Amino acid sequence: MVMKFFLRLIILIYSSVIFAKANSVDATLPPSEDAAPQKKVEKHVKPTFSRGQLLYENHCTTCHASQVHIRSNRKARSVEDIRRWVIHWERELKLNWNNVDTNDVSKFITERFYKF
Repeated sequence: MVMKFFLRLIILIYSSVIFAKANSVDATLPPSEDAAPQKKVEKHVKPTFSRGQLLYENHCTTCHASQVHIRSNRKARSVEDIRRWVIHWERELKLNWNNVDTNDVSKFITERFYKF
């Protein structure tokens, strides 16, 4: 379990570094006087992992796997039900998530498993 936590932590840090590099400005040398002026092109790279996915994988999968979402007698029947369950377990685990975190995790679960 400790190894699983550190693996997820490494993934979170790695994806944060990739995201930071993708959004940073390239430090390039100024063009030489005889070079033609070039337009600056910003690179936008979509992060591999969404914040909701990272939060879910770091805090939720330690207790249950994806089978809980695909079972026939699942409890959530709507997007609002999913959000209520996320809030319930966030409070139960004392994670201190804000509304953005709760919404991100709810959105990830909805898109990944429930597809409402």
